[in-house]
Amino acid sequence: MPVETVPEPGVPAADAELLGVLQSFELTARDLYQVAIEAGADGDVWRGIRDNHRAYADRLSGQIGRAAPDARDEALFTELESGFATIGTELANAAYDLESTLLATYGETLGALAGADSSRSIASILMVEARHCAVLADLAGLGEDFAALFDNEAEPIDVAGGGQG
Repeated sequence: MPVETVPEPGVPAADAELLGVLQSFELTARDLYQVAIEAGADGDVWRGIRDNHRAYADRLSGQIGRAAPDARDEALFTELESGFATIGTELANAAYDLESTLLATYGETLGALAGADSSRSIASILMVEARHCAVLADLAGLGEDFAALFDNEAEPIDVAGGGQG
């Protein structure tokens, strides 16, 4: 009977680089939702999603350790900020687009990770990103649109290339 190889706990160096880029996206998302809240987006949904992104960034920071970048992606933030400085359907659409892109990015990155701990973290975040998409699609008036709810056509961000900025 063959011996099963079990991955070592911890984060391989190559995974740490990818997780660092993802952490920068999470900090960017957190800050974008804060912009929305400051612009007048009221409600538990916006604060909840912001807090989820903060928690994801903290989780990734804990895995990466002292090498964690702990900084948002400034280019991505600047590109998306105006869409989050709104309220209503316009904000919901901007947030839906961001979450769809993050979902696609996490899905693509999951296959590039070597460590079991890294993969588990990303898979758990990916599942919540998918839920964010469904809620935001509904807020954007797309709750009856099957494609918006279940068929993510967003392009992932190039994590291996270091992201946007």
